[in-house]
Amino acid sequence: MCRGSTSHKVNGTRITLKQGELLMLSQNAKQEIEPAGKNDIAVNFIVRPDFFSGVLSFLGNEETPLRRFILSCITGERGAGYLYFKVADVLPVQNLVENLLWLLIRHTSNKRGIYQLTMGLLFVELLECTDTLEFSYEAENVIMKVLRYIEENYRRGSLNEISSILHYERTALSRLIRKKTGRNFTELLQEKRLSQAAWFLLNTDERIDDIAELVGYANMTHFHRLFTECYGKSPKHYRDCR
Repeated sequence: MCRGSTSHKVNGTRITLKQGELLMLSQNAKQEIEPAGKNDIAVNFIVRPDFFSGVLSFLGNEETPLRRFILSCITGERGAGYLYFKVADVLPVQNLVENLLWLLIRHTSNKRGIYQLTMGLLFVELLECTDTLEFSYEAENVIMKVLRYIEENYRRGSLNEISSILHYERTALSRLIRKKTGRNFTELLQEKRLSQAAWFLLNTDERIDDIAELVGYANMTHFHRLFTECYGKSPKHYRDCR
């Protein structure tokens, strides 16, 4: 939304999109837009699914449950009707969107490549703005809160704690997590811990045992076994390949 605001109804949910905010719709979303005022300006980008093959390469190698869930929603795999980013105050996002708009009116020989690069950088920024994100369904919003909790508390997080925070019955939340992500809470927590350990191995010179403790593993044998099962290499060999 470039200026003013517009009112949308997406899959039955009313959204007022304000200046600087982004609304992403999946391919199957049903949208109605109410008449805009003469000073309201919005720009609609239609992105083909194959466009994402070039964009995703900009997102790096770290694979976390949160990143995978958002990307699956963006590409339509999870069936979310919309992703609503309230990013009016996030300057890097605003600058990148402005660059995309500039490309619309500027003639260049490699417009598609520049679009992909700019869009890739935009998604990198949006994946850091999950606290501004709203989903189309309550279940997706709950899962987002669970995944954000894991991102921030992967060392000592527990299903009991996040259930209490969300005022959710533990068994019901466990079932919802499994249904929406294909994994249980412990598996998601472990995946985040190991991906963070992999990042430390590639980007720092910390001792491997210290890294294990940093990501939440007190038992070194257990950590080495889990890491090797996940990445097909021991932590030492994984680091040696950097």
